[in-house]
Amino acid sequence: MAERENDSVDLLTAFAIGAMIGVGATLLLRSDPPTAGERFMEGVRPIARKARRAATRAGKRYSKGLGLTREATRDLGGASKEVLEDLQKQVEDILDSARSELGRSARQQLRTARKAIRKYR
Repeated sequence: MAERENDSVDLLTAFAIGAMIGVGATLLLRSDPPTAGERFMEGVRPIARKARRAATRAGKRYSKGLGLTREATRDLGGASKEVLEDLQKQVEDILDSARSELGRSARQQLRTARKAIRKYR
């Protein structure tokens, strides 16, 4: 019977030692409760992620808007160049017309002046 008691004592001792090792390992591997700073950062992380996504979207939209603005500026520049060329052509036509009209008028005035001089002589 002494042997049986020794076996029981050995079993209980092994069980107690195993339980102590298990509790010790659990206590060693358990993480510390989060500090106030860690809790704050956990609360801020989702907000920071949303802000980052919003900034990325805004950057893409800005790039797209910038591209569209460049394209519109190019189109406007081309259109204004065409308008300017048309205006220049119209001014040239008006000047040519005025030159020929002035030439015609000057020739007519010269003829009239010559007639008047002939009559006067």
